[in-house]
Amino acid sequence: IEVSSSVNGQIMPPVMGAAAFVMASFIGVTYFEIVKHAFLPAIISYIALFYISHLEALKLGLKGLDEKDLPKLKETFIAGLHFLIPIFILIYLLVYMRLTASYSIFYATISLIIVNFINKLIKSPKETSVTENLNGWIKETIVGLEKGAFNMIAVGVAIATAGVIVGAVGSTGLSTNLILVIESIAGDNVIILIALTILLCLLLGMGLPTTANYVVVASLMSMVLVDVGNASGYIFPIIAVHLFVFYFGLMADVTPPVGLASYAAAGISGGDPLRTGMQAIWYSLRTGVLPIVFLFNHELLLIGVENFWHAILVIITSLIGILVFSAATQAWFFKKLRWFEIIIFLFISLSFLSPEYVLN
Repeated sequence: IEVSSSVNGQIMPPVMGAAAFVMASFIGVTYFEIVKHAFLPAIISYIALFYISHLEALKLGLKGLDEKDLPKLKETFIAGLHFLIPIFILIYLLVYMRLTASYSIFYATISLIIVNFINKLIKSPKETSVTENLNGWIKETIVGLEKGAFNMIAVGVAIATAGVIVGAVGSTGLSTNLILVIESIAGDNVIILIALTILLCLLLGMGLPTTANYVVVASLMSMVLVDVGNASGYIFPIIAVHLFVFYFGLMADVTPPVGLASYAAAGISGGDPLRTGMQAIWYSLRTGVLPIVFLFNHELLLIGVENFWHAILVIITSLIGILVFSAATQAWFFKKLRWFEIIIFLFISLSFLSPEYVLN
């Protein structure tokens, strides 16, 4: 569950993964446009994960804690309320002020440092002097900056690696040859081309971070998918193609044998990495089906939605579709599903996720 939820964090607006910022510059649109189109798939994906957790609890007969054992919501919420201020500032600067990611994150970080200092002053015991609070705050800030720098090393190496790979691919002609190979295998069959693109994302994702994976595959395959789709009579919006590549780049963090998120989760839980990865794939099927659906059904990305009521219809049908799909993959509804019920559930879910075949 943790692998599936953490990996999906990069598809969740308003603050998506680094690849979303790269996508905005690739396509030549604002970050707000990316957020708008990515909103609905991310929301229904997370609601489906909640539902999967509920189904697993039903399977195992798990019950909630007694009310007396639950932490008090108000006290718990207020205790950490100040941490939301920098997040709100970040969202405000990105979405409303339309500042770049660098400026927004810089000012949000400064606000976090200030908020932490004010919080220490307010919550410290009365006998603690301002000087002691100031010294503690300075030490915490230095540790935070050090950890931030260490964490950024991996990101910096990933971006540098992506640059080297993209440069090498462009200068050696590998991209052209790879496209020719894939096109020759797929021909004019858009389904085979989509399957090969998915495979390419998963293979490259084994050795590359998400952002680097997205940059490489998007630069190689995005226009090919659009062109072959057009030749086959399908209109694939460029944003749909880029999000498609982005989603399957993320899936590489889940899939064994090199599912980095699965290895991290297994390290925490003490479980077997391969078994954790296989279980995570089962939970992540709902995320894997969404990009294939929105490639053909653009309304899922809120493209072509004409008014508020149209949007509500799209949201309700897609939500029912993904929940029914989740029930089918978990083979459980009110009780265990039989094999023919799973097939019926899959048919129902696809008819809701791609409703033009049914609703009109």
